[in-house]
Amino acid sequence: MKKQKILFLTYSLAVGGTERVLVNLLDKIKDNYEIEIAILVNKTDMLHAVPQGIKVTPLFEDTSLNASTMLKIWAYSRNPKWIQRLYQEKLSGDYDVEIAFSDWGGCPSFIAFSPNERAKKVAWLHFDAKVFDYKVYGFIPFERTMQLFDQIVGVSNTAEESARELFPTLSDKLSTIHNLMRVEDIIAKAEDEENPFFETQHTLNILAVGRMYPQKGFERLIQAHKKLIDQGYQYHLHFVGEGIELKPLKMAIKTAGLDECTTFWGIQKNPYKFMKNADLFVLSSRYEGLPTVCIEAFLCGTPIVATEVAGIYEIFKNQPVGLVTENSTHGVYQGLKTALDNPEQIQAWKKSVQAYTWHNDVIIDEIHVLFQNHCQ
Repeated sequence: MKKQKILFLTYSLAVGGTERVLVNLLDKIKDNYEIEIAILVNKTDMLHAVPQGIKVTPLFEDTSLNASTMLKIWAYSRNPKWIQRLYQEKLSGDYDVEIAFSDWGGCPSFIAFSPNERAKKVAWLHFDAKVFDYKVYGFIPFERTMQLFDQIVGVSNTAEESARELFPTLSDKLSTIHNLMRVEDIIAKAEDEENPFFETQHTLNILAVGRMYPQKGFERLIQAHKKLIDQGYQYHLHFVGEGIELKPLKMAIKTAGLDECTTFWGIQKNPYKFMKNADLFVLSSRYEGLPTVCIEAFLCGTPIVATEVAGIYEIFKNQPVGLVTENSTHGVYQGLKTALDNPEQIQAWKKSVQAYTWHNDVIIDEIHVLFQNHCQ
């Protein structure tokens, strides 16, 4: 039986949460479908993680996200004829399903206006629409563009519900499918290498992982960090990741005199060894759709202090594996302070999180049903 052919369009293959989610999904379904990836920006840091045999096609040759690149993509996203010409030049066009896997920066337009009329069109929503302004960051008339899709998938119940509330005309297209996780791979990599916190092993190690962008709220974490250190709390804060805010964040640490209790590790091919050996993971994000990095930390056996973002309660599953705090600078500070004031509670969370699991089998079934329904 011939495999269905599926096109995934994403903004790039830079190191980031959406990109990791895509790679995880492809790893689980690669044997069931003939898959191709199209990327708008030719940034391919995560190309090594894409399963073998999957073709990756850049629609533009730009290798960095700068003003001129964003302007070009914005112009294309507003011009269906340009998109159709680019599609015909770069892509085969014989796909059964076409998926806009990125939901910002004009990506949905490139699928919505695809000239391949026989393909079923699916869009993924990775953010809480009440917090993430799609009208600004989407580059597109969001609701009107999304009406051209057959199905819209939110990565959490919150992402689906907020889109339903803000864009009621899309209600009959919306559903939720949680992100797939490479559970065995994460656990294996977490155990694979030695403790990176050798030099700080005699103190409490708190870890933050993510792209250094305003969304992640790392400057809020640094403000909370300074306040706690000034109050006499003793621990070491570690950052894994890079991005446009890296230099300002490093400068903020230096200016605050926090160099001796803070380390920036940059991008790491194996962040899981950091998660495994941390005493506490912190999520300081302003908004998410489903914070996959928290699932990874839980699978590595590390409890979490997290701001209240979309999907966070779906991840915690009412289990005693950390705490959710107010989404603000004060909330980050108060959440960490509560944990630091109760070291026995951290140990109890560590014990509970050892039993944490993620429901991949259910998610895979949902994805197959989604694609099968659209391929009929």
